[in-house]
Amino acid sequence: MNKNGLYYIFLVVSLIIAIFQVITLSKTTSILDFLAHTWSCILFIVILWSKKEFTGRGWLEKKHNPVMPTTTPKFEDNQNYDAWLAEHIATLPELPIEVKNAYLSLAELCCSPEVVTKLKPMINTLKNFDDDEEYMLTLNYLTEVCFDQEITFIISLDCKQGIEDLELSLIEFFAQNYKTALNFPNAKDYPDNYAVGTDSATFEDFQKPIQKLGLQFGFIDTESTDFNIVIHKTEDKEKIKQLIQSIGHKYYQI
Repeated sequence: MNKNGLYYIFLVVSLIIAIFQVITLSKTTSILDFLAHTWSCILFIVILWSKKEFTGRGWLEKKHNPVMPTTTPKFEDNQNYDAWLAEHIATLPELPIEVKNAYLSLAELCCSPEVVTKLKPMINTLKNFDDDEEYMLTLNYLTEVCFDQEITFIISLDCKQGIEDLELSLIEFFAQNYKTALNFPNAKDYPDNYAVGTDSATFEDFQKPIQKLGLQFGFIDTESTDFNIVIHKTEDKEKIKQLIQSIGHKYYQI
């Protein structure tokens, strides 16, 4: 047991004894009896007062979380960060050609030819980010670059993001890849502060309109709180599953 646990045990025990002694204080008949009944109160006050000496932190002192070391330097502006990131990426190992091909095949099954054309140079120059402290996964880097360049391929959402983010992402995906607008559920119809990760039924609601086109959601498991979504033909499910395995992840459905 650590010193914090021992301290609180002593504190509680001394408090219980002090309460008992105070209750029986009226039965004292001499000074010695009085002192015998009040020593526990004094002890309790001493222990209460000496918390910092016992645990290293006083009652009103806030706990300071340790600062975790990081290899990513701090920057005052985006320009300096972009320059550092370009140099950092140049030091990373190449992504195996079979993984690049899997990403490209995934794009060809999910996206329009116009979007695939934009993705090709990006995928062909991908580095391996799977052990990188900045991005952790190659998939994370790719989805971020796609977002920055306004290319909708894999929709990446944190579980705490709002329904409106899912709605807007889907609207943009179908505008870019299918040149069409679907009638998705309105985010305003959901309760306030309702997040995409609140209930899996949310994805079922938004999947219904695309199922009429023979499409469905496919999810890429990155063992995180993110939802990484590809939209593909239902008939291509097994192909999509194999391609996602080829890029180092698992496929799942909700």
